[in-house]
Amino acid sequence: GSKLLALKFALSARAMAPTSGDVASAWFRAFFTHTVLSLALVAVAAILVIWVAPIAGGSGIPEVKAYLQGIKVPGMLRTGVLL
Repeated sequence: GSKLLALKFALSARAMAPTSGDVASAWFRAFFTHTVLSLALVAVAAILVIWVAPIAGGSGIPEVKAYLQGIKVPGMLRTGVLL
């Protein structure tokens, strides 16, 4: 997690370095790089929730409360959901 975050900020910082003295285009490149990388990470997370572990969508508080009351929630404690 933290390595991906460090990579995202390193790539954004590298894109921000002005190549020809044009600060506005350097700022736009950095903003665009940061936005595209953030959207890519969100897309990966959404795909994992949709196709790998749909039970992982949401906060999980209702599932935990139900589990603590003795109600069996199917698939809640699978390894793929916990990772």
